Amino acid sequence: MAQEFETGHQWPYEKAVITGEQQFIDLEYREGLAYVEFNGKAGFINGKKEVAIPLVYDSNYYISTTPEKDGISKKSKDIYVFREGKAVLKKDGAFGMINRQNEIVIPFVFDLISLYFDKYYKVTYSHHSDSLLEGSYLMTHREGFISYTGDTIIPIRYVWPATAFRSEEALLNFKARTDSILELESKALISYVQAVKIAEREGCYFQNNWLDPPKVSISENAAYWLISSVKTGHTKEGRCAYTNGCITETTYSVKIDATSGEILDKNETYSEHPVWE
Repeated sequence: MAQEFETGHQWPYEKAVITGEQQFIDLEYREGLAYVEFNGKAGFINGKKEVAIPLVYDSNYYISTTPEKDGISKKSKDIYVFREGKAVLKKDGAFGMINRQNEIVIPFVFDLISLYFDKYYKVTYSHHSDSLLEGSYLMTHREGFISYTGDTIIPIRYVWPATAFRSEEALLNFKARTDSILELESKALISYVQAVKIAEREGCYFQNNWLDPPKVSISENAAYWLISSVKTGHTKEGRCAYTNGCITETTYSVKIDATSGEILDKNETYSEHPVWE
């Protein structure tokens, strides 16, 4: 990083985003800080135009290259600002959140962080981890919601279509149902993550079916976990040799005692679906 873009140095431009010889976007301050960017590296300056957050983060803005439309999208502009002393940024290709002291509040591990209803962030996570957040273990492409203070609103364990929450009321109703489930789960000695690990060990947990992701639920009396997933494949054996093959689906389900972790029941069903085209 060039010395002039380190903390305490003066920002030498009248614009916020500098890309090569071009300048875009007037400076806009939120909570006394303005987002700035130079050749793909981003940070913040204060009201004295001194660098307050060094330019070590990735570019966040969607900048138009059409001369009559130079600028950024409102969506982008609303997200990458400080709110209640926290700001979303991107570093090494992943999104996270920092405070005004440039301390990490939310780790830089997310694929995307999107603003909802001007007060919540939807976070998208597509990696394998058993240490990020409770309930995220081996959950590929899962989403959750956090507040702009960094508090978890809905844990990272769900997949929704883009239109799932058309209103804040719908989101809060789902949160209420989720809170009830989490309260029920808290009564089980075997946790959500432990149950998933047991199912994986038993060969009953697969994620390769995007249309039908794994399902994990606990019984109404918190006595057992029920986990099911679908493993897909392709074959040209048997009757499938007379078509373009068959899509195979094997559904695995396992019932796990929520106190001891003992396997109470285990099932497997197989089906084939011919491909004619």
